[in-house]
Amino acid sequence: MSFWRDIKNSIFSFPFYKEVKERPVSRAMKFLLRLVVLMTVLISIRLSFDALYWIEKIGTWMGESLPEITVTHGEASSPVQQPYQVEAEGKNFVFVLDTTGVIQEVPAQYPSGILVTKNHLIFKENAFQKREYDLAQLSGVVLNKQTIQGLKRTLKILMVPLLVVGLFLYLFLARLIQVLFFSLISIVINLAGEIGLSYQSMFTIGIYALVPCSLLGTLVVLIGKPLLLFPAVYLSGYLTYLVIGILQCKR
Repeated sequence: MSFWRDIKNSIFSFPFYKEVKERPVSRAMKFLLRLVVLMTVLISIRLSFDALYWIEKIGTWMGESLPEITVTHGEASSPVQQPYQVEAEGKNFVFVLDTTGVIQEVPAQYPSGILVTKNHLIFKENAFQKREYDLAQLSGVVLNKQTIQGLKRTLKILMVPLLVVGLFLYLFLARLIQVLFFSLISIVINLAGEIGLSYQSMFTIGIYALVPCSLLGTLVVLIGKPLLLFPAVYLSGYLTYLVIGILQCKR
């Protein structure tokens, strides 16, 4: 219950930060871990549905649109007539297979795409970036409907645990770095206002000041619609709670 009470007070009670300054860093870190776990669970549920949808959509498109491709001793081959070209829905992506050497680049009219030549795979991310991969290290690789379905099933199984672990690490490290970075501002305010806080107290206040904007960011992700100027809103909100929290401790 104290966790939920601390969340409530972090948002609605500025005098709460005067109490927080007396707490040990270990307690504040446990609170941060619980906060990040809460955010991870909520965001993972939202992102998992999105990821599963796109895995299914892209996997189905690949299974229906791509020809069978075999790579043997670094050379790609396929029984279909080439050049073989297929567009994705919306014409923003194209897949091209050409082992004859006629086509050397992803067609310029497409914002992104993949070209498989006899010895290379070229991935065009956008008009300015592309990556080229040599097939020399591959042999005995077959891409067909069966392998695509298998890959789709594997991605669905691995996606959730990888998403949860990756998201937790990102959220925790990002907020820890944020508290450490903005503690410099806390030091300046502490010295200028002659507040007399130790660095431990300022660090602890910085952790609890994360709550309002972190939950706002979680809400934005759950809604699925970007908030105008959200980075500015996030940082200004955090600074507001941090500064007021420190000033609450003035003797």
